[in-house]
Amino acid sequence: MKENSTITLRIIDGIDQGRSFESLTLPVGIGREAQNTIQLRDEKVSRYHCRIFEEEGEILLADLESTNGTLLNGQPVSVQRVFPGHLIALGQTLIIVGSRKEIAQRLACLDDLSMEDAALRMLAAGNHPEFLPESVVSEMELYSYDAADALRRLHGIQPPELPKGMSAPQTAQLMEILLYLRLRMKLLIENARQNEITDRVSLEPRDWQGFLDLFSRISDYGLGLTSREE
Repeated sequence: MKENSTITLRIIDGIDQGRSFESLTLPVGIGREAQNTIQLRDEKVSRYHCRIFEEEGEILLADLESTNGTLLNGQPVSVQRVFPGHLIALGQTLIIVGSRKEIAQRLACLDDLSMEDAALRMLAAGNHPEFLPESVVSEMELYSYDAADALRRLHGIQPPELPKGMSAPQTAQLMEILLYLRLRMKLLIENARQNEITDRVSLEPRDWQGFLDLFSRISDYGLGLTSREE
């Protein structure tokens, strides 16, 4: 008997951000009800929102006629194939498909790079600006956000104050984290391209994937701090 395929899903934004689901056996249901494989607390997510399943060797995402719909890489979806690195949006929740290793492996499969080389180039890009070959760009998907919503969130958030009374080692660790984030964002800024006619700013798919990885790491930092307090 053939074993069912598995999928890894990581929540990188929303009330459940930081939760990671490793190697879930398909099919996987996502929604607010407890009967789902992944139960979300997001009030804008339907009781049974979407489903990921396998059919004829392909892994597919299907919207279950949800109230607010399901987006895959920024586009509404009814039924569509999903791959590591794809971004699923439902309600106010963002889910990235695949572990970091699986995403790096997919990038490697798109070119003649080894998996290890692809992983190093993608995950260590913040400290060593080495990128995947241009041939990868034409094979990967483009992503988009709702610009109005992004601006609303950006201008509605006030910068937090730095914690006081930290020890010297804690200050050094915080500085290392801030430097890491600054280097990763600096690379994104340097590689962004602005259209002189429309003023729209765009990123290459590899840079966008690096941004999602950075976003996921920040969620992991927060989850790690919460676990320590408990």
